[in-house]
Amino acid sequence: MRISTSRTTKTKNRVLNEAPFAFGVVILAAGASTRMGTCKLLLPWDGKTILTHLLDQWRIAGAAQIAPVIDPSNQPLRKALAYAGFSPSDWIENESPQLGMFSSLQEASRWTGWLSTLTHWIISLGDQPHIETSTLCVLLNAARENPTRIC
Repeated sequence: MRISTSRTTKTKNRVLNEAPFAFGVVILAAGASTRMGTCKLLLPWDGKTILTHLLDQWRIAGAAQIAPVIDPSNQPLRKALAYAGFSPSDWIENESPQLGMFSSLQEASRWTGWLSTLTHWIISLGDQPHIETSTLCVLLNAARENPTRIC
C-alpha cells in the first residue's frame, strides 16, 4: 500500500509539533562589572534584584533548568544564588572569566549537570533585564515551531 505525499507530510508535521520541548537556560553572570563597581545581577530591578527578576522570568516561561555561569570568587552572587534556592551543583563556575563571555559559553557546554531530558538551550545575558517575559515566550514559541533551527 502506498501512502500519499500529502499524508506523509502531514504526519511528519504532526510528529514534529508533538515532539517534547524542554529547555535549559544559561545565564551569563561571570562578568566583573568593573564599570558598575558592583555585581550587576545584584542591582535593584523592579522591587527585586536583576538576578531574581531573571530567575522569575525563566521560571514563568517554563524553563526545565536554569544554570547561571558565575565567577567562583564572586561571594555576594554565590550567596544570592543560595538564597534563591540554588546549590553549588546548580550553577556553573568559570575559573577564567577574564577570558570573556565565550569562556562562559565553553564552560556551559562542558558542564555535566544538564538534565538529560533537555531538548533546547537558551543563552541569556545577565545584564538585560528589560526584555519582557512576553518577548521571551514569543521566541520560545518560534523554537517550538522550528525544532531543528536556531532561534
